[in-house]
Amino acid sequence: MVWKVRRKGDGAEMACKVLNKEKMKQSTLKSTADEVMYYQRLKHPNIISFFGGYETRRKLYILQEMMAGEIDDEIGNLTESQIQHVMSQVIDALEYAHACGVIHSDLKPENIMISDSETMQIALIDFGLSKSRKRWEWMTKVGGTPAYIAPECLGRRYTEAVDMWAVGIITFEMFFGYVPFQKVRGNAIKTITNSLKGFEARVKPGRGNWFPEEHRISEDAMSFIEYLLKVNPAERLTAPEAKHHPWITNEVKESSHEVSGSSLGFVLQSLLQKRNLNKVQQFLRQVVSSSARKQMHPFLMRELDVMFKKYDVDNKGYISWEQFHETISSLVMKYDNIQLSKRDVNSFMKSIDTSRTGKVYYDDLISWLTFRHLSAQDDRVWDAVMALDIDANGLVDMNDINRVLKNPDIKDKVSMETIKAVKEKVGKGEGLEYIEFIHLMDTMSTDISRSVPVS
Repeated sequence: MVWKVRRKGDGAEMACKVLNKEKMKQSTLKSTADEVMYYQRLKHPNIISFFGGYETRRKLYILQEMMAGEIDDEIGNLTESQIQHVMSQVIDALEYAHACGVIHSDLKPENIMISDSETMQIALIDFGLSKSRKRWEWMTKVGGTPAYIAPECLGRRYTEAVDMWAVGIITFEMFFGYVPFQKVRGNAIKTITNSLKGFEARVKPGRGNWFPEEHRISEDAMSFIEYLLKVNPAERLTAPEAKHHPWITNEVKESSHEVSGSSLGFVLQSLLQKRNLNKVQQFLRQVVSSSARKQMHPFLMRELDVMFKKYDVDNKGYISWEQFHETISSLVMKYDNIQLSKRDVNSFMKSIDTSRTGKVYYDDLISWLTFRHLSAQDDRVWDAVMALDIDANGLVDMNDINRVLKNPDIKDKVSMETIKAVKEKVGKGEGLEYIEFIHLMDTMSTDISRSVPVS
């Protein structure tokens, strides 16, 4: 039961949820306590505000922000721009929650409330099934609503990527009025299993796990849904990446030769984040990145490509420091979201131009960007390290490293001194377990620690 109440001091309206403890199971009581804990911990404009809780022998009273309605009631009534506005707020809330180490775990239209019907401001609710997660820790306990549960949950090994799958399902449902994967009444496992066949990112007649021909939406909207409904969580957009997808940023470009300020800003700031790598770590970064370029999202690669080719008109594969610096300086002036200092740029140039040629090579930029892309999500790092283990023995050993060294693009850039140092680290014993190898790349566990976005 929910009552509309007023605070005596200032007359502010709020919702008071009244729960009868005598009728609640122990598991429900725990879920409610967890929910309150997350509300106290998470403070964001797009997460419902918590004003306090009170308990008597028989009742629980939870005071929360008053809501104006549910998004679930608006499905079928919203324009594409309104759906984009709603989903951009959902992503903002998730970016914040994930940075705080919190997975919502039960995202669905019923848990997206409208806090202001005029501006269509929304707030996420119901954190009763949420999980707290640390880096390199996988969740195993599955809960939520089957139609929105990500396929990797079947293996009881998942991360915050499950929330992004749910965002893809919800976005699809808001456009078309149904979920893309068939629900099986009374069979949660079968419903989730249906998602394993993957989403067909094409338009054809009828209903199913594809875009219906009868209801056309923009190319950017289809791209957004496609990159969220990836069965492999390593290929799925993270919340920060989704936030900079062209459909969410809603930038209009005059031609394909013009960069997106939001997307390129995200790319450049990812590239230029502070890093302190020794030679072994630099080599391991190249090794891991070489196996993972296919996972890069095209819209991120495209912006870097457009920027680079503006100067590399002869397709030499490199541009000068001055040209790279000039490009970034002009973008900083043009776009508010790109905040990079000259010191940031110089530091990056020194770290990428290790041979001091005065040149910035496209392949090196892509290698750095791939590494940052990988390190943004644990599933990606794990998949990339697994890809190195060619004999699938659960270890990364010198046989795996030597195989990578057969690639001239990597071997020609690595000194014998570095190879010797790598052999001393990796070659001891039978090799390194995946998590040991990951921790050897020290920046992956320290340099990329979560930073909480400013709400």
